[in-house]
Formats: sequence, C-alpha cells, structure tokens
Amino acid sequence: MESNTEVLFQFNPTPKTANFIDIDIKAGANFMQQKANFLVANNPELQIFGTSPSVYTLSNARSGVLIESQKTNSKIYSGFALASFDFNNLVYIDLSYRNDWTSTLVNPLIGKDNSDYSIGYPSAATSVLLSDIFNMPESIDLLKFRASYAEVGSGAPAYSFGNSYTPQAPYGNSPVFTTTNNISDPNLKNERTTATELGIDLRLFKNRAKFDITYYSMRSFDQIISLPVAKTSGYDFTLTNGGEITNKGLEVALDFEILRGEGLQWRSRVNYGKNRAVVAKLPDVIKSGRYAIVADVFPGDEGGSDLELVAEEGALLGQLYGLGFQRDPQGNIIHENGLPLHTQEKVSAGSYQPDFRLGWFNSFNYKNINLSFLFDGQVGGQIYSRSHALYATAGTIVNDDDPNLDLKTTDGRTIYGVSYDASGAPVYALEQQGGVVGPGVMYDGSGNLVPNTVEVPAGGAGYTGYFYNYYGNGFNRDNIEAATYDATYFKLRTLSLGFAMPKKLAKSWGFQSANISIIGNNLLLFSKVPSIDPETYSIRNGIFVNGFESTAIPSQRSIGLNLNLKF
Repeated sequence: MESNTEVLFQFNPTPKTANFIDIDIKAGANFMQQKANFLVANNPELQIFGTSPSVYTLSNARSGVLIESQKTNSKIYSGFALASFDFNNLVYIDLSYRNDWTSTLVNPLIGKDNSDYSIGYPSAATSVLLSDIFNMPESIDLLKFRASYAEVGSGAPAYSFGNSYTPQAPYGNSPVFTTTNNISDPNLKNERTTATELGIDLRLFKNRAKFDITYYSMRSFDQIISLPVAKTSGYDFTLTNGGEITNKGLEVALDFEILRGEGLQWRSRVNYGKNRAVVAKLPDVIKSGRYAIVADVFPGDEGGSDLELVAEEGALLGQLYGLGFQRDPQGNIIHENGLPLHTQEKVSAGSYQPDFRLGWFNSFNYKNINLSFLFDGQVGGQIYSRSHALYATAGTIVNDDDPNLDLKTTDGRTIYGVSYDASGAPVYALEQQGGVVGPGVMYDGSGNLVPNTVEVPAGGAGYTGYFYNYYGNGFNRDNIEAATYDATYFKLRTLSLGFAMPKKLAKSWGFQSANISIIGNNLLLFSKVPSIDPETYSIRNGIFVNGFESTAIPSQRSIGLNLNLKF
C-alpha cells in the first residue's frame, strides 16, 4: 500500500498581463509512505500422497508448516521548488530543485544523525524562439532551440542494512531459521543520474514540413548493485555502490504534409532513434572487467558453462556471453573427428542493443476514404534463439533458413529400402548410410588445417550427432555463437482502411457521424532470424532479459473491424 500527501504553494509576482518578464514560483512538499504486510504458509513435505485436492492442504504436513511473515515500511519526505521565467514570450527558463529524505538509507548501526539519507537534485531547462528574435525567410514558420539539464536519484531497497530470517524445515521439534545470503555495505548511498539534452524544432512552408531533432547524454553512477563476496564471509553477495553507465542518443522526427487540399491528402512521418548505453566503469572489486547481470540465463540447461548477460567495462551494455567455436584465421570452424570444437573460455557474441530504430507512418485521405500504414523496426543488435537451437537439434525443423549454418536437418539421413520375402515378411536393405560433413576445417596428420572431410551422423544417439554438438555442445546448450543472429527486423505494424459515412446520410439514419474501418496489426515481418520473431526477450526471476529468447509464443497477426457511431 502506498499513500501520498502533497502540499503545493504558488506565487506570481508579475500578475499584469503585459510584462517583459513573467515569473511563476511554486514550492511544495510530498510525504510518501509504502507499507507491505503479508503472511505465507508453506507445506514443504506431504504426510499422505495422492491425487485428491484434499491431500494438498496445510494440515497434511509431515514435518510441520513453515510460516513466513514479512512487514516492510519505508518513507520518503520531499521538498521541492520551481521557478519559471518568461522573457517577452521569446525566452523561457525553468529552474527547479528537489530534496528527498529516504528512510531506506538510514543505517540503524550508526543512527539517523550519522547516515547520509538526504538526496538533492537540481534541474534547469530553457527554450528560445529564434524565429521570433531574428529575421527569418518566409519559408520558416518556427525555429526553436531547447536545452535542459537534470539530476535524479533513488534510494535503496527497504531494510538494506539489516538481516532478516527465513524459516526452514524443522530439525526434529526444533525450529530452524536461516539468514539472508546478502550483506550490505555500511557506506551504502543513493544512486544518481545526470542528463543533458539539446534540441531544435523547425517548422517550414506553413507547417507542411516539421523537423524535431534531440540529442541527449545521460550518466548513471553509484548504482546500487549486488556483488559476489568470498564464501568465508558467510554470505554470497554484498549490496553496494559501484559502476557507471553512459547513455548517448539521437532522436529525429520528420513530418511532411506532402499533399494538402480538398482532394487527395497525404501525410508522411519518419522517426529515427539511436541510443548507445556503454559500461564506462565497473566497481573496483571486479577485477575481470566483466559483471554478470544474469549469470545463468537458462538454468534448466545444466552441466555446461551457462549463457550470460554481461556488463563489460568499455563495451556496450548487455553483452551475450557463452562458449564459442574454435576458428582458423579466416573464421572457419575447426573440427575434430567431424564435430566442431568449442572454446575453453566464454566469448561475446555482441550486444542486444540495435544500431538504430526506424519508423515510417503514412496516411492518405480522399473524400470519405482514409488509408494509413506503419512500418517500424530496428537495424542491428544480436539475439540468441534457444528455440531454434532446440528445434534444430531435435530435427523438428528443416533448418533451411539459418544464416549461420548451411546444413538441413534432412541432409544425411540414413535410408533403408524395404522388400518382402515369400512369406510376406519385410526385408530391409541399407540404401544410404547417411551422415553430414560440417562446413569448416580440420587438422590433418601433419597438424595443418585442411577442409573438413569427416562424415558424422546428423543426429545420432547419445547427443553425438552434428546438430547436437553444433547448436548445443552436446546437451549443455552453452554455445552462444551457433544460434545468435543479427536482430534486424521490420514489420508492417498496422494497416487501416476506413470509410466515413457522408453527414447527410448519417443524420438520416439518426447519427451525427458514422465511421467504419478495417485494422490489421503485425501483418508482415521482414527478418533473417530463423524460427522466431526477433522482437522478443526472456524472463529470468522476474527480470526481462534482452537479447535472449526461449520457446517464445509466436507473435500474433490480428485483423479487426472498428465501428464508430456518434449520436
């Protein structure tokens, strides 16, 4: 439950309608409180087994019922002020400051007076109407420059400085509790983000052409993250501050009214967005230069080296890590006994971040008929498809669309012919032994790399076939390279065709207006990613994991009818 109480005061020292400078001042306070209170009863061991629903009750407990009660209470008190200045309707300036006092950063071991629980962050924004200040060509209707700077901060999770206890199965008649596996940094403080933005708005030819361009730069530091610690400490992780991530991006919006008039009307819009999130710095305790955001993306694939989503210092955020293929200097996969060799150490297959995103919207109107469509998508980025790896190793797909491997699951099948003897019993004769030769190279007897010529079964028992080893390193499924693809895609996101009933006809039927339209969504997909829609992600412990996909539900194409009647 969350409750908020806010007080706001406003003062205008320039009440006259015509002022060279108009000033508006606001000041206020906010009092926010979050409370949670829940009780969980868990029966870890059944006394009597069966299929009846009455068996699965708390009373049917073999070793006792575990009761967990958790209460949390956190508060944030805030004070803020905003001053707005209008200089003759030409230059606008907004200045603000906010200060939060958050209870989650009060360390009970050192007390409130010695804790750093106060967070202050300023902001400033301005916009200048250059087209009204300077003489501009008649074709320019508006030219505005805007800039802003802001800081934001956030506290820690509730009770970050204390340890809680979790009930476990009792030992005989003695209750058992365990502590959490996390220990907090006594110097834990708030995380912060600073952001700078610059932009230009341009309107041309009586607003028939519009250009909006925005550049932004963000820096997040002192992030509150969980880091592994030595097992000898009695804990697995520590909650501390560390790391720095920068975001820089460019957004461009173009709007053209190509045809205007009583006949055909055509408006076209283009949106372009590019963002680069880079791990500028990791905490000093991380000596490897890599931090696993998600250390095991698919924990069900046991026995391997695991696939990871990684923050790597100096690289784009969200690197896809796992084992790779051993390759020669030309990039060919090295084989041994006909099977691909994997690296001993994990490698990166790139980041999930796209190079840029693009959207194109068009609308046409002719008399009472309107047509509109939207294409959008992205260029670049990487995605790992666990679905494709599973389908290919199981032979449930032909695998004729994998840009990484030019082999079909139907290649190299063992084929038997059948005939019948005099008694009618079937007689089988081997017609084709079957087997595939993986593309790449191998070592000859002299240790030289030569084209691979060793034929092996495509599938094979005991996960020994080529597809099992290529896509999954046997059953480990820890090869990141085999099923990682360029995530470029474009979609026909929406298509709409509508008709507006003439007003006279609508009124004769008792309506002020009547409109009917057919709307289609996700009608077309253009992508080289096999088996899946690349616009997807995985979920791990409630966390959205970009760049990884696993047995995702296929995206849906929908067509609907919309009827709008106004009485």
